[in-house]
Amino acid sequence: MSLVHVKIAELYSTDAFLMTLRRFMAIHGAPRQFQSDQGTQLVAAAGQVASWDWSKIRSLTDSKGVEWQTVPSGAQHFNGKAERLIGMVKYCLKLSMKNLRFSLGEMMTLVSEAAQIVNSRLIAARACQDATVGVLITPLDLQLVSRYTGPPKKKVLLLSAE
Repeated sequence: MSLVHVKIAELYSTDAFLMTLRRFMAIHGAPRQFQSDQGTQLVAAAGQVASWDWSKIRSLTDSKGVEWQTVPSGAQHFNGKAERLIGMVKYCLKLSMKNLRFSLGEMMTLVSEAAQIVNSRLIAARACQDATVGVLITPLDLQLVSRYTGPPKKKVLLLSAE
């Protein structure tokens, strides 16, 4: 199951990226792996990305047990499923935007809505006892599973009602 999550960072700085990454992990938990490509957006930002403090990024991802992989330039087939989902998000945005200009807040809303549309796609169906009834399953249905981060790290005092 692949869930699409799109965030807009205000800048191409290390700190802006880390804040965006932390927001992602606060909502979805830390994944086992991040896989990113070297697509046109990253290549266009190469000047800024080259100056990023990767030790800070590695420190955060390593502390969460996250592996980081980069797909070579021109090898999109390595990341086919993600490329297809990105294409679906872009298609939704193209239909919504129609060459108009948007504020940061409006753009953040549009990309969130596009991701929601893509995450509403059917990925499975489960039959029920009654052959005329079934349950359709989407990535949004499975999203909450990854949010559980375990019990609280602090001691909790339980009081009885006696």
